[in-house]
Amino acid sequence: MYGDSAPSYTTVTRWSHEFRREHESFDDDPRSGRPSDTVNPSVIVAVEKLIRDDRRIKVLEIARTMQISCGSVETIIHDHLKMSKVSAR
Repeated sequence: MYGDSAPSYTTVTRWSHEFRREHESFDDDPRSGRPSDTVNPSVIVAVEKLIRDDRRIKVLEIARTMQISCGSVETIIHDHLKMSKVSAR
């Protein structure tokens, strides 16, 4: 009846077990562990300064300069600074 859009039997079985254990939500549960500390206000300001000084700077160059991962740089640029790539062509 639902075709390809129906969940698999395994998924339905897992949901059934979760409801039996009185889990009412399928949102991710909080996880223990250390939160990321590379994305903080001082790093965000430093990344913004690097970008404003050289608009053509690459993510890899920022990551190497700041000694953080490329993923953290992308998170800062897109989520915190709300910047996006604009083509001049």
